Amino acid sequence: MKKYAVLSMDVEDWFHLDYFTKEDCDQSQSTLDGLDIYLDILDQYNIKTTFLL
Repeated sequence: MKKYAVLSMDVEDWFHLDYFTKEDCDQSQSTLDGLDIYLDILDQYNIKTTFLL
C-alpha cells in the first residue's frame, strides 16, 4: 500500500514586509536556513516531491 503525505512550506523571509526598516531587522537568519537538511531527509527516505516557485 502506498502512503502519501502533503507538506506545505512558506519560505518567504519575514524581513521583506513593508513595515520593517532594514535597520530594525536581523537578516543573518533566513527561513531558507535548514532547507538543505529537509532535502537530505527527503533523499534519505526516497520521498518524491514537487516544489512550486
